[in-house]
Amino acid sequence: MFAFCFDWNYVGSSSGSMGTLFTPLSTQLSLYFGTAICIIAFCMCYTNNVWSRQNFPFLSQVLFYENGTLYNQLAILDENFLLDPAKLAEQGLPWFTSSQVLTKIGSNLAIGATIMHIILCTCTSPTSQPVTSQTARSKFQ
Repeated sequence: MFAFCFDWNYVGSSSGSMGTLFTPLSTQLSLYFGTAICIIAFCMCYTNNVWSRQNFPFLSQVLFYENGTLYNQLAILDENFLLDPAKLAEQGLPWFTSSQVLTKIGSNLAIGATIMHIILCTCTSPTSQPVTSQTARSKFQ
């Protein structure tokens, strides 16, 4: 669990391609700020009982029934391990914890932002020149 290593290749290679020893301060601050936002959001959702989440454990990744017991995923599958809508209607829909819901929302927003970033940065202007920060600024002035 607490292993020590004096190999600089191993020590400096974690946390991205540049390594921990080379991560710029602005990147570190961004990571710390994002982690603080997640901690605050998870705690606020749990303490305010958003989506009835106090029925479930705080940081869990499993599925639950609405009353807080573990969801039996095999009970909604047929003999070929495909979803059986009749069994799903009988069992009810599974529930996530609030931290898992926020994680999934954030992941979907990040994927959408990435796709939009790629679209905006790779599209070309009517003069067939790539859109740069200067051409983008001139369009909005």
